[in-house]
Amino acid sequence: MDDWYDVAIVGYGSVGQTLAILLGQRGWKVGVFEKQPVPYPLPRAVHFDHEVARILQAAGLGEELPLLTEPDTYEWRNAAGETLLVIGSQDTTLSGWPEANMFAQPELERALDARVHALPSVAVHRAVRSSASVPEGGRSRSSWRAPRAIGARSEPAGSSAATAPTASSAGTWGAPSPTSASSSTG
Repeated sequence: MDDWYDVAIVGYGSVGQTLAILLGQRGWKVGVFEKQPVPYPLPRAVHFDHEVARILQAAGLGEELPLLTEPDTYEWRNAAGETLLVIGSQDTTLSGWPEANMFAQPELERALDARVHALPSVAVHRAVRSSASVPEGGRSRSSWRAPRAIGARSEPAGSSAATAPTASSAGTWGAPSPTSASSSTG
């Protein structure tokens, strides 16, 4: 792989997928880099509000979303079972979506993945680790270049997660000169 992208996204969870779709729909050439070879099969998130539903609708999931969600009241309780916070209801908001939506993350990510793969301007690269520099003395086995890089992956501090260039190394938004970065398999 030796590719030029308008935007490089590091991380292919639901946030990276949604961003890739929104940019790809607007004609941006997007490269997405994910260190995991296959999607994580268990849920990590289970709730989103009506504003996130609008974003997912803009990403092309408007007709599928009711099949992937269950409108419900979302409650936080303490160890004693006392209610701390209640969010939403089954009522539809002014946005047209229920205020609170429960979902299974793997199902949502499958729907997002199908939408991503329907966009010719988006390329997904799995089982790669990305970093913001090319090894000293030459090129890595594969490389990508993009003037804009976004880290859409959340990892604990000190972990060996995929990383993206910092704002200072990536230049300003819309800068004409590309940032070089490398990615290696494994």
